[in-house]
Amino acid sequence: FTFGNDTGPTHIAAATGCPTLALFSPFSIMEKHAPQGESARVLQTKNLQTLKPEKVLKFFGRVTQRPKKAPFYTESALF
Repeated sequence: FTFGNDTGPTHIAAATGCPTLALFSPFSIMEKHAPQGESARVLQTKNLQTLKPEKVLKFFGRVTQRPKKAPFYTESALF
């Protein structure tokens, strides 16, 4: 598993098929800059500094256990 923000290593991991969760702030455009790959997911949040690791892990476990329905999620998907 790879967790990261919108950086080169996150994109490389996604391209190799590694299950990847990219964390985006509101300043990144998910639809334009999301990592590519069947196992890649993007979570956009209003404030990365207040995002709790426990919520990210729970979310990641949920979205990787089912077929890819949508690659992009907002923080409201955590609740």
